[in-house]
Amino acid sequence: MPTIAIYRSGSAPPAAPAATASGTLVPAFRLGLERGEGLGGGLMFTHILTVPKATDVRDAGRLDAQSLLGSQDSVYVPDQNGTRFIVIWVERVGNYKRIYLQRIAGAAVNWPTTYL
Repeated sequence: MPTIAIYRSGSAPPAAPAATASGTLVPAFRLGLERGEGLGGGLMFTHILTVPKATDVRDAGRLDAQSLLGSQDSVYVPDQNGTRFIVIWVERVGNYKRIYLQRIAGAAVNWPTTYL
């Protein structure tokens, strides 16, 4: 499980992250395209991250394309030097939070990687 760095809107590396957590990152490109179809490109996701429920990670607070793209957290995997994702939606599932992420177009990926 990688450690992730969580940044609030308006903050980014090299600043210290607002929170960190360990989690499981799963690719979900095909599923994310299907689920976001018809809702606007801002609501599609590329990955799903599962973290402990105590993790302080925030989405935009509402589910429409205009509210996204600026007010939600960013997540960097495996750490603040890693690949940037934006948080599309956060939901609680049992003792965990499921976070739907969208990898930022053009976000640097240092290959080879075992996280994406």
